[in-house]
Amino acid sequence: MRKLEWYAKHKLKLEVSHSQLRKVLLKHKLRFRRNRLKIISKDPSYEAKKLRIQRLVKKPNCTVLFEDEKCLVAKAYPGYEWCFKARVIPLNQKIKGKCCLFLFYDSHQKKIHKFYFDKASKSNFLQSLKLLSRRIKDRIYLILDNSTIHKLRGDEIPNNIKLVFLPTYSPELNLIEPIFSLIEREILWNQRFKSIEEVKQSINKWIKARLFSLQIGSN
Repeated sequence: MRKLEWYAKHKLKLEVSHSQLRKVLLKHKLRFRRNRLKIISKDPSYEAKKLRIQRLVKKPNCTVLFEDEKCLVAKAYPGYEWCFKARVIPLNQKIKGKCCLFLFYDSHQKKIHKFYFDKASKSNFLQSLKLLSRRIKDRIYLILDNSTIHKLRGDEIPNNIKLVFLPTYSPELNLIEPIFSLIEREILWNQRFKSIEEVKQSINKWIKARLFSLQIGSN
């Protein structure tokens, strides 16, 4: 907007204020949008892996799960609080607890399976798979990214779970990503948590109330 105002003043020789310029744009149904970073995968087998994932999502009589994890800490999450000078949050906060949330999204039944551990590690990821295997007896196709904690030996993985890795740098194919984005916007931002249990309770309550209205599709 400032560049457009400068152009109108110095190039077009028009005396127009910031608010007047905004009204003109709105009158013509124009508005500015922020540039968004788009990650382009350089995986040579991107199309083949994408096609396989799309087929699994549409495949009947099987369980297809998308997985990702996020480290959580009990602190004050700023969000848009920087807009209010009286509510400035210090950069160096005293953390009142931390954990890692392992989230599994069932694309067929529209369900979420969640497990909390102390940190994101290969052993905790393996433990979450064992718990998941006990909960779901059917064949499970688990779609996940190429994080180092996901690299397990074949004999470590439960028999009814098949790992399907996403192409490198392709978060748009992981259906769990929009859920984590919603958790950040609707739970974490603008919140002040006093304990890690309070963070867990907020997430559990949100999942129970919000899951049925989630509209998540495959690319």
